[in-house]
Amino acid sequence: MALKQNLRPRQKLRTAVGLRQSLKYLSLNQVELESHIKELLAENPFLEEEQKRTKDEDYVGKADFIEEALQSGMSLQEHLNRQIHEISAPKQIKEFLYLLVSSLDERGFTRIHHAELFRYSRLSSKYREQAIEYARKLDPIGVGAESMWQSLAWQAKEKFPEEPLLEDIIYLLAKRENTDMAKKDLLVEEIASLFWLNKEKAQDLLEKISMLDPFPAREYIHEKSNYVYPEIVYKEENGSIEIFIQQDILPGLRVNRDLFEKTPKNQNSKLWNDKYKEAVEFLNSLQFRKQSIQKVAHILLKKQADFFQKGPNYVRPLNLKEVAEEIGVHVSTVSRIISHKYFESKWGIFPLKFLFPYGIETEEGNSIPIEELKLRIIRVISEEPREKPYSDQKIADLLNKEGLKIKRRTITKYRMQLNIPSTRERKISASRH
Repeated sequence: MALKQNLRPRQKLRTAVGLRQSLKYLSLNQVELESHIKELLAENPFLEEEQKRTKDEDYVGKADFIEEALQSGMSLQEHLNRQIHEISAPKQIKEFLYLLVSSLDERGFTRIHHAELFRYSRLSSKYREQAIEYARKLDPIGVGAESMWQSLAWQAKEKFPEEPLLEDIIYLLAKRENTDMAKKDLLVEEIASLFWLNKEKAQDLLEKISMLDPFPAREYIHEKSNYVYPEIVYKEENGSIEIFIQQDILPGLRVNRDLFEKTPKNQNSKLWNDKYKEAVEFLNSLQFRKQSIQKVAHILLKKQADFFQKGPNYVRPLNLKEVAEEIGVHVSTVSRIISHKYFESKWGIFPLKFLFPYGIETEEGNSIPIEELKLRIIRVISEEPREKPYSDQKIADLLNKEGLKIKRRTITKYRMQLNIPSTRERKISASRH
């Protein structure tokens, strides 16, 4: 009995140390983890690399997941604002373009509809069509659009001006949320029939569409690592979505038990024992990491079903606590799991954090997306008396009357994100017009 009591604290200590190690590896992405594995392979004789795997027909992602971040380090917003500064356009149009840039998400699409931006910027109707033309010509072409399909249409007009039918075909595809571009033969026949084309011309037009980039801002994604590698792949097959945890860049590892058994039991036995335990615990940590990512991936598929079926505009508010409770772990564990990691779906490659947009609580206990809050802020400000603009506290009070639970500092935060001037600046601007 006494022996068991003496062993328990040691077992608990080993368990605690192992858990800390497992949690540490959770927060690393695969590129960082690969670097750590190389160090361990050099230091630990009991950890060995298995024969290098090759990519075969089971490889479910794109031809190459790893993308270099821009060498210049310039952000998308900086790149666009520099272009706007240099173009020769009426001041009103430039103000609209700057506001448009401030509303862009990670994919390069505006979070706020152009009509709403027109209203806030008070852009004269005579300039609106011209403003969109300027937006369409910004580099990379396609940023500033309201959706992936509109972005493709903009790109088609700029890159293939001799093919006006491309825009019509793109908007036709956009009406079908689950269009599968992989079923090219069926699409070719349908496009040929609808637009009175021969199959060769229809196929040529579809090939041109496939050359366009559905997410034109993808190369401006920045991470501490120089690479973007989606560890989770959601692949749609036969009407259902399967989840794959990608580990292609990680070497296969094994613990060399035979070497440990042959190690002489001498004065250095504690060192060898520690190294052996380190190797075993590391493989256990990798397994724990993979299982944890897999659990979160399945929960996200369920919680964000509309995103996976309909697209990025259908992401619902979701917090870490909700997912943590679902899988029975601490919030900090979920935070580690999603940190610096990416997933791929048919809509493109995104940070895992993209599926955790903040929401604002309502009196009914529901929540609305931050993007809807921004729209409401723009609406309230666009309706304010120009000679007496609302303060941030006044805006908060008005939105609270609409059923939101929101504080002044929250209004200030998102007003500034939208590049909307302060009350004083809006009043001065109104007095000059």
